[in-house]
Amino acid sequence: LDGITGAFAVSLWAKPTSDLTGSSILLGKKNASDGFQVIGTGTSNNIQVDLNGTAYSASTTGLALNRWTHIVYTGTSGSPVRLYIDGLLTITGSNAPTITANNSSLLIGDGFTGPLDEAAVFSRELTGREVWEMYQSGQYAQRPEGEFLHGLNKDQNLTYRANFQMLGETQAFDFKTV
Repeated sequence: LDGITGAFAVSLWAKPTSDLTGSSILLGKKNASDGFQVIGTGTSNNIQVDLNGTAYSASTTGLALNRWTHIVYTGTSGSPVRLYIDGLLTITGSNAPTITANNSSLLIGDGFTGPLDEAAVFSRELTGREVWEMYQSGQYAQRPEGEFLHGLNKDQNLTYRANFQMLGETQAFDFKTV
């Protein structure tokens, strides 16, 4: 995941079963000042992406409780960060910085209550059409060789095995690069 420095996209499905807090991390790999994370804002179940310690593109409508929501943040350094909720462009925010690599662990669901699925991190921007297709298919779409960086899905064939911190515990997940 340290290969993401310019263009990026983060995609996941979330079904919160309780209100998000400002410390709810849905997906992230960040230390105090470097990296990325999709987090709760602490207000009305809204979410935002934090890039190198700065918040971008906070949602204006919160995630509904007990309902699956597809979330995609995408952008490239020097261009606006875009937030898609359920396949639709919701917010176009400030220009993204170059994401700085770090040695932090990948966190999934830290401080988040409810299931998360189909987490994926791309090393390129996704188009609105690609995001819509992902939402319609209910999962990440397979991309041409070299464009998809990491997908986390326990239903895929095992290519790599890694441990991720989830809900305060270390969990093992199978994932493969496509």
